[in-house]
Amino acid sequence: MPLHRHIPFLIVALILALRPAAAGEPILRPGTRLLIAGDSLTEQLQYSRMVEVYLRACHPALRVQVVQAGWGGEDMGGFQRRLEVAAGWFRPTAITMLYGMNDGCYLPPDEGRADKYAKALALAVDGARRLGAQPVVIAPGAVDTTSFDTGPFHRPGTDAVLYNQTLARLRDRARALAGQQQLPFGDLSSDLLDIMAAAKRRHGPRYLLLGGDGVHPGPNGHLAIAWTVLRALGADGDLGTITLDWTGEASAGGGHRIAARQGGSLTVDSDRYGYLGPREARSILADLPFARDLARLTLLVKGLPTAKARVRWGKQEITASAESLAAGINLMELFEETPFEPNLQRLAAAVERRQAFDGDLVRGTFMGLAKARSIASGDAAVAAHADAIQAALAARWKERAEASGLEVATHRHTIEIVPQ
Repeated sequence: MPLHRHIPFLIVALILALRPAAAGEPILRPGTRLLIAGDSLTEQLQYSRMVEVYLRACHPALRVQVVQAGWGGEDMGGFQRRLEVAAGWFRPTAITMLYGMNDGCYLPPDEGRADKYAKALALAVDGARRLGAQPVVIAPGAVDTTSFDTGPFHRPGTDAVLYNQTLARLRDRARALAGQQQLPFGDLSSDLLDIMAAAKRRHGPRYLLLGGDGVHPGPNGHLAIAWTVLRALGADGDLGTITLDWTGEASAGGGHRIAARQGGSLTVDSDRYGYLGPREARSILADLPFARDLARLTLLVKGLPTAKARVRWGKQEITASAESLAAGINLMELFEETPFEPNLQRLAAAVERRQAFDGDLVRGTFMGLAKARSIASGDAAVAAHADAIQAALAARWKERAEASGLEVATHRHTIEIVPQ
């Protein structure tokens, strides 16, 4: 077909990719452009990196593009005022907003501060919609309730329990706004408090989920944040099924293919990976249903001739009953280390480098250009130079976003089922 006949279809596809999701429509769809906004929790490049690695590894066909726009010390009002500068050049279709830690001012609950936060959130939601983006409201998080002489959470005039009440009040305002405007909502405050309580019961009262200062999480806490954010985005946790009929054929779907079979040994080519966060975060997985909700790679074995079997995958081995295999087991939930691990580590490093560039671009250069335009208001030459610099840097960002290191390659691995 001549190229000109494709043009109407290309225009329609572009419009669909750039418009915000309608009510009831998935946020994550082919061509989604996601801006991750927040304060220092976002600027840490941890949960934002995990979210992007998950989307690239587990849902590569969507070709989601991500920009990290975190800024330490910022509150909801600060983001609302810089939203157009942070997001306008990128033209996002969705924006996650995780604020509130600084809006509470590290003080006991106060209705005036809660009102200020809610007003700024409503303005940010309106601003996101004007840019054509779906706002995704993430409630403020929590602070760690571990108590010992030097930490983790110490602020004059309040303590961890009291400040969590402050954050809960902001959460309630965020939930009310999301409900009124039918917005996707992630209840990070409740999620972190529930996960933290379960983890302390398992590991002991001094187990830290939210970092040495009680505010800035380590990798385990960031994995919990990523879980909340991905669920708010509506991420689909079904990563495919690999089926072996012991007396019949083997098959695979959802981005996986059977390359070879020899008895109970399956060689599988996977165009998508399972992801459970970085290794250093996984102490929390026993109390965080990340695999159940977001990473279900199912192995189904029919007609096993024995009551149980050993299942070998990569470097590890488990024993599973014939009944559980016939129902389907989640490989990602049962194996601590998967064959995807080396590729995921390379992908995570590439994502981190690009997200660091995002921060330099959005916080530094683009905000500086906006200030230059303001100072030289009415000067057409300054505005033209600023526009040219911004366009050139946006093109450089696009080059980095499309770099080969950010793509997942087909990975071949072996699953071996040995009857016992």
